This record gives sequence, C-alpha cells and structure tokens, in this order.
Amino acid sequence: MTNVKDDVFHNRFSLSEWQEFGKASILDLILSEEYGYRPQSSKQKVQFIVAEEKHTDTIHIRKVYMLINGYKMKFHLYVPEGKKHNKAFVFVLHEYVENTSSSDLVNDYQSLKHYCDVDNVISRGYAIAFVSTKEVAPDKKYSKRASVIKALGDKKTASSWGAIQAWSWAASKVVDYFETLDDEIDLSKVAVIGHSRGGKTALLAASQDERFLLAVSSCSGNSGAALARNNTGETIDVITRAFPYWFCKNYKKYRNKEESLPFDQHQLIGLIAPRYVYVFSATGDSWACPKNELLSCRYASQYFNLYGVDGLIAPEEIEVGKSYQNGHIAYHIKDGIHNIETRDWNMIMDYFDKIGIN
Repeated sequence: MTNVKDDVFHNRFSLSEWQEFGKASILDLILSEEYGYRPQSSKQKVQFIVAEEKHTDTIHIRKVYMLINGYKMKFHLYVPEGKKHNKAFVFVLHEYVENTSSSDLVNDYQSLKHYCDVDNVISRGYAIAFVSTKEVAPDKKYSKRASVIKALGDKKTASSWGAIQAWSWAASKVVDYFETLDDEIDLSKVAVIGHSRGGKTALLAASQDERFLLAVSSCSGNSGAALARNNTGETIDVITRAFPYWFCKNYKKYRNKEESLPFDQHQLIGLIAPRYVYVFSATGDSWACPKNELLSCRYASQYFNLYGVDGLIAPEEIEVGKSYQNGHIAYHIKDGIHNIETRDWNMIMDYFDKIGIN
C-alpha cells in the first residue's frame, strides 16, 4: 500500500487505489491539518426562506435566508429571466467586498460591479448566487462567537473547522437550495468561485462536494492554489498569525516548517479530478506567489491523468493575458494586481461555455 505521506509531489496511486483509499486519505490529511472538519451536525437540514423577490426586464432576483439550529444566514440569487425552458448554468460566489452592505443587493447589486458585473454575467446566460460570508462566519478574529460554527457546535479540538471550511459548507447549502428550483437551474452545471480567501474556499468546497462541476480560484495564493513549499509570497507563519480563525489549530504546527506538511496544495486541486478547475493569477500579485500557483496546477495534473483526462495543457513559458483552456485545469495570468475583473470573468465564462456542452 502506498504511504500517503510520501505522496507529496509525485502521485504513486493507480486509479483503483486512488478511488479506494488514496483520495479519502489525502482529503482527511488536508482537513485534519489545515482547514478542519465540519461537525456531524452540519449534515442537518437547512430551512430556506425567500425573504424578498424582484423581477427586472432581464433578471429574477431573490434574497434567501438559510436557517439551521436557530442561526440565520443569507444569499442573493440572480437568474436570467425566461430560463424556465433553458436552465441556467450557475456560479456560487462568496461575497467578501469591503464597505459594501449585502443587505440591499436586491435593489443595489451595482455596488458589486467592481467585483462582479452581474449584468455581464446575466447577459451571457449565467445565474449567480452571492453568499454573505460575514453572516456565515464573520471575517474577523472572534468570528466563531457569532457564526454557523458556534450554531452547529464547535468542540474546539485542534482539527475543528475554521471560517474557510464554514464558508465552503455554506456554498454546498446553496446548491441544496438549487435542487428546489428544478425549472431554472441546471444542477449538472454548477460552479463555485472566489477571489483571494474566496478562492481558497472555492477549491475546498469543490474538493468535498462533487456537485460542483467547476471550481474557480482567483489569486488564492498561500493555503489556496499555491504550493506551500518554497512560497515566495505569503507563508503559513504569516497567514496563521494574521488569520488564525480561517483554519484549524493544527495548521499552526507548520509555521516555518512547510517541508513537514504531509501534503501540499496541488493535492487539494487533485481532489477535484476529473471535474474542472480554473486558476488565475496576476503579475503584480507577488504575495499570492503566481509561480507556485502555476506549479501547483502542473503537479495537480497527474491526478486528472489517472482518469484519462488532461489537467493543465500549457507551455513552459506562459503568455500573459492568454487563457489556457484545453484541459480539465484552465489557467491564466493577467497583467494586473490582486483582484477579479470583468476580463477574468469573460475568460472564465468562455471556459464554462466550453465544458458545459460536454
């Protein structure tokens, strides 16, 4: 039997070994040592309440509350009008936009335009759901005190879940809601997408929920798409001091000891195989270590190869501004900074168009 701890950069599993025990073993390591486990109570059914609804000429908008164990969270769903006989592909996006109130996105979704041009996404025929992360688990030091983490019971072990895992759980609950919309959403074409910490969340969500056909990571960097080893930007030491509540407590063990990790981030991407992943970086975002994001995609490709499909298909020298979309891992690096822009969205939707017809 393969020693999982030896399988860091080079996969030693056959497809049958990977499916029988390898995949579960790698996921278990990543959860126990980095993001934490969801409690068993997280499997309890969430109640959905449509609190507000609006129709424009082009969009059907809903504000939906999710209730579990007395705790309330919300998301906003935008679906192209007239999709009843042509179900929409959909993105689940974690909304982290600072200085933007998510309370009135039914009437003021334009406030998100610098983060996601909803009208552009709708015009391409896609639906999109914005998850209010601050209600799932506020992005601050004591987030667990007013969060779904507390509502579902936090045993406070070294491997109990942090905010990133809670946000990923919420993404799956949104998909549960889609299952009630059998005349609007194409459940076989669901993507989870996020920027920065949201990119980390998207990859984690798709690694645990096979209903996500596509995971999109925008500039997720350390503890996201980028390899932890030899990272030239943010490190585990820095990120766990600045944002300890994102992770489980075990992750602190690897401060300045990345070489002792029994896994690396390419294996998080590999857990999504043989589905689809889109990773993109920015030339001016050295903190996210674009070099290691790209390397991670290359190393992750071996897990896709197990299924007889290509991972990343790209030359050694990557052309800035070009999207490499011929494999089950897509990638681009743009000339720019740490953000997600309309040009990124357009390349992502081009890829989703392509894989959506398969």
